[in-house]
Amino acid sequence: MNTFFKSTVYAAFVGLTIFSSCSDEIKDFTVKPDGTEQGDGSTTTTETKNLIINATATGKKWVVEDVIYVGSPSAAENEVTIDNQSSGFTKFTVSKIGEGATTASFEGEIPANLSGKKLLVFYGNTADMKVAASKVTLDLASQNGTLMSATADYTGEESINATFGVENASAELKITTTDVSGLTEATLSFDESTTMGFTSSKEFTAEGVGTYTMQKSMTAALTAGENDEYTISFIPTVSETPATMNISLKAAKASGDYTYKTTKEISSSSSYDVEIKSENVDNDLSGEGTEASPYIIDNVDKFKGMTETTGKFYQLSRDLDFTDIEFTPIAKFDGTFDGNGMTISKLKLELTDGNGGLFAINNGIIKNLTASNVVITQDGTIDDENGVGILVGTNTGNISNCSVINKSLITAEVDQKEKGANSQGVMQYHQGALGLLVGLNKGIGSINECKVNNSSITIASGTTSKTNIGGFAGKSLGSVKFSSANNVTVSHECDLTGGGSNIGGFLGYGNGTIEGCCSSNVQVSDAQTAGQGKAITIAGFIGTTWVGSGTVTIKGCYSSGTVTSNLQASTNAGFIGNCTGNGDRNITNCYTSVSINNNFENSAFINKDKISKEKVKATNCYYVNGTQTIPDGATGITITKKSAAELKGMANDLNNGLDWADYQFVAGTTDAEPLVITKK
Repeated sequence: MNTFFKSTVYAAFVGLTIFSSCSDEIKDFTVKPDGTEQGDGSTTTTETKNLIINATATGKKWVVEDVIYVGSPSAAENEVTIDNQSSGFTKFTVSKIGEGATTASFEGEIPANLSGKKLLVFYGNTADMKVAASKVTLDLASQNGTLMSATADYTGEESINATFGVENASAELKITTTDVSGLTEATLSFDESTTMGFTSSKEFTAEGVGTYTMQKSMTAALTAGENDEYTISFIPTVSETPATMNISLKAAKASGDYTYKTTKEISSSSSYDVEIKSENVDNDLSGEGTEASPYIIDNVDKFKGMTETTGKFYQLSRDLDFTDIEFTPIAKFDGTFDGNGMTISKLKLELTDGNGGLFAINNGIIKNLTASNVVITQDGTIDDENGVGILVGTNTGNISNCSVINKSLITAEVDQKEKGANSQGVMQYHQGALGLLVGLNKGIGSINECKVNNSSITIASGTTSKTNIGGFAGKSLGSVKFSSANNVTVSHECDLTGGGSNIGGFLGYGNGTIEGCCSSNVQVSDAQTAGQGKAITIAGFIGTTWVGSGTVTIKGCYSSGTVTSNLQASTNAGFIGNCTGNGDRNITNCYTSVSINNNFENSAFINKDKISKEKVKATNCYYVNGTQTIPDGATGITITKKSAAELKGMANDLNNGLDWADYQFVAGTTDAEPLVITKK
């Protein structure tokens, strides 16, 4: 078979032979009405002539279901498929199949006025054969089955013989794979500098003249055959000089989209073979790394390869599954990462010392990203300036619209680390931060509209270091707004001898600004026993807000759930455990419905023994369970007990004074959470 077709005008089809079985005189016409009403009320009629076409085609075995289309293209401008009644073509069906099925007789009727004109005959998928403006166009790029054609000078005979020429699939590329699977798409291309390309379509005039159209690349879907082999059919254009064909193959996996690249020299053969191996993978980033054209991250390898990120823009284009994939945290991120609403899931990360998370340190912008079912195990030391979180270890940048969900887990066994003696000669120890979203949010860091759902964090029994541990962040000195920890478990399972930890349903240690945030249905507990060093500070929202100077603002926040402590000397509270220090604390428009199940009285909102009465201002604040004692002389503190039913009717009271454009308090659906924060 001739595998190359000229990309110029062709006259007639290959091998067409016509035999007359009667005289040239047209005989035995039937007259049939077409149902078209005329102005005088009559209908038009079209004279038709029965015709038999005896067809053969090289390599074709005919079946009774085969049909062909015979006629001349309509002059109408609107494009239709060849099986449309207005196309100018008639469907012929099989009336007889010859011995060995190498020949078939097709029978149908054609308009009598086609006598003396050129007949065009086509076989193939009707969707790939379009008619308009006296032309027929075959779509050869789709390779959607075999397309064949023939022409004849028709003079009214009753039977003609036609040998079809195949219009597509003149060459074949077989792809075998080694340690590569899941190929879904192939793109073949020639460089612009070459004269070779691919035939994409062929257009026929009513006179049967055919013209080919060439393109430099083509794309085909891939379906694996036996032994993961793939086959692509294509039509290279004629060229006297062999050319290199570029082959790009896509594989879609749970861990991302992968591209494998190789080349093949194309000459005059009709069959080619290539082998694809994992080493053929191409992980070059598409895009320019700018805001207008970010680098596209579409697989785990490209995610892992983000280095030298300063000033660069990245965008995640699909969900990434990290099952059984080794991962080392992105050491330091200084660019902009847009998760694009996508999810990173099933990552298991083992950490030792220092920062840890998907991003160990973020100095840039991370947004629109979800981490699902991520498990982190930490065994080592964490300095004061370090943190461990599922999304980010330590944040000095901006994080927005990010989530940690679906049984994500941190289990840490933190080792004590000395940092030197103080002026009195007493050894001091580091106190690292661990949180489900972020470990440590530094003073210049900001977190907005983020959430943690259905996840847990545990400080394991072997821990020897005091820590800051929170259901959202371990420690925040910067800004956290309109964020939440929902259905989260925070467990402190160790006995400490080197000092107490700060444990909170939302933040273990919280300074800076916390606004519009909540710890919803959190379960916060510690296992500290009597006689083991300093007490634990534990609360439903923030463990400690100690500050030496400056101002801490906590506005429009709430907590619900339970707080459990085994140590009577612990600093427990429903909302904030420790509120001491010389800095100002302004707490406004907040409430707690947390239950403290070890019968600690007088500390339903803030622990009564840990209030800097001259530095803490609390207004329009409420609690549902237990009692609250206000220290004598604390004139700036007003914390009032309300029933759940009363609080449900106080949404407007809490909304007053909150200059929120997009959020508001509304009545909750349960007594456990009488008010909730929602978007307007």
